[in-house]
Amino acid sequence: MKQARRAISLAVVVALGIVWAPAASGAKNPKHPKEWDERVLPFVDFVEDQRELEFDHPVRVRFLSDKRLERELRSDEELTTEERELDEQIAGELLALGLVGEEIDLSQASEDLAAQDVVGYYDFHEEELVVRSKDADSVDAAVIIVHELTHALQDQHFDLDRLYDKTKSGGESYVLDFLVEGDATTVETAYLDTLSPAEQDEYFGFLDEVTEGPLPEGVPYALDVYSTAPYLLGEAFVYALDPEGGTSGRDRAFKKPPQTEEVLIDPVALRQRQGAKEVPKPELVEGEKRGYKPEQFGVITLYLMLATRLDARTALDAVTGWGGDKHVGYQVEGDSCVRVNVTGDTDVDTDQLEDALTEWMAVMPAGAVTVTREGDVVTFSACESEEVTAPTEERFDSVFYNVLGSRIYTVLDVASAGISLGSSRCIGDFVSTDPEVIELVDVIFVEGREPTEEEYAILDGAYRQAFPTCGVDLPA
Repeated sequence: MKQARRAISLAVVVALGIVWAPAASGAKNPKHPKEWDERVLPFVDFVEDQRELEFDHPVRVRFLSDKRLERELRSDEELTTEERELDEQIAGELLALGLVGEEIDLSQASEDLAAQDVVGYYDFHEEELVVRSKDADSVDAAVIIVHELTHALQDQHFDLDRLYDKTKSGGESYVLDFLVEGDATTVETAYLDTLSPAEQDEYFGFLDEVTEGPLPEGVPYALDVYSTAPYLLGEAFVYALDPEGGTSGRDRAFKKPPQTEEVLIDPVALRQRQGAKEVPKPELVEGEKRGYKPEQFGVITLYLMLATRLDARTALDAVTGWGGDKHVGYQVEGDSCVRVNVTGDTDVDTDQLEDALTEWMAVMPAGAVTVTREGDVVTFSACESEEVTAPTEERFDSVFYNVLGSRIYTVLDVASAGISLGSSRCIGDFVSTDPEVIELVDVIFVEGREPTEEEYAILDGAYRQAFPTCGVDLPA
């Protein structure tokens, strides 16, 4: 769960992936063992079978204690002045957008979060696995090895270093994280399905010990959301790539990675291979000092800032019509601000974006946000304010994991019944944003148990309302 710090915008607020490369650039280390460590051989066969690919060569595996791994995860290098200023700028933008409630030390918070949550990583410069365990005998070590071996296999076939180097922005890098982690998590889940209930309980007990409990001091929940999204939502994205099973969709995506976050959460945008419209860069005025060059803002942060303050359906409708954007961070009298130009796929979509942003402005601290429109471009600016309060953890979870995760599966399941993809998305959006369904998602996906008859009735009621609302006849 560790990767190089590539955070250059809000699209990649924190770099905590399971794929990691040292901060220093340079050619890969070509050294690797001639034979596999016999402790991981059974997992090598499993990963090859699941991914329908074969390893070109073995990779080294290191097993580390908690303390040894934590030491490796923590950097002993001081940030440069430029890196420190960028961290402060992005941290201020998170505050300006209402995603955190106080100023944070972004670099320190990212490091502390990694030290608490990371259970292993694949280093694609050294081509080695690092596992948080004394050996390979435990269930938790086995699951970690399967996940990390998948990354090694990805690297050997698609060259992860090259793919990340080719990304042109933090947003593109974050999109690639979803593909890389979603693929590995899908293989991990397949391995978990081979285990007995007792073994699964043992693994999830281990995971709870690592991740449950309060976050380290100074780490806002939004940071945890950004860092875990590629794992928890990446698997849904991979399902959308290969809804009929197999791995061909994933392989195509690795050969030509998607470039916008929209396809991560919208199966229609993915199937139609929607790109982003060219949007003019936001203009700064006298007294505003640019923090970094303009780039794409993306739908993940746009959805988060809207959905944690507004009705989930309003937020989802707004970002579903996203057509393209460009943003820039800047400073005004020492305060961090962000300005975004965004447009919709159609005029109606742009109207929805404007309405949602105007509603969002009304619930933010007075004077901290402005929203304007010129033609088909809506511009919003936000500056950090001491009056902002962070959304609750429950709100983050309900509108992000519960809504976006269930949306993809619901849309594709409805489409599999022969209903058009557009109508399926309408039904999926209606169901996934139903307040009662949002609460049930925790029961169905998190607790891992079947719904009760009463809970099934709630789900059935949501579908029965969604079909006629979306102009579709109820199935016989």
